[in-house]
Amino acid sequence: MASVQMFNAYIFNTVAIPGGGAQGYWVGPHPALGSGTVTVTAQSQPGFVSGDMILAVELLKTRWPGAGGGQDPYIDITVRNHNKNNCPYVRLMVSMVNP
Repeated sequence: MASVQMFNAYIFNTVAIPGGGAQGYWVGPHPALGSGTVTVTAQSQPGFVSGDMILAVELLKTRWPGAGGGQDPYIDITVRNHNKNNCPYVRLMVSMVNP
């Protein structure tokens, strides 16, 4: 039977995503990120943006560390803002299904 692992919500506010723009994030390292299926959803934080906010996870890839970087992988995530307003806060929900 498959198992589902839900990581904590990651909230990023270091760089606002401009309207029509994209921003890259990463999560890890964690040994569980090297196997199974990873799902990421991106949401704006209510109260910080006026009007609707449409965010999309456009790229999700596993990155294995190089020499001297340990053995646990990272997940690289690219989020695009499909709205005209800037998005100052992004909440990423990361989950994984393992066989």
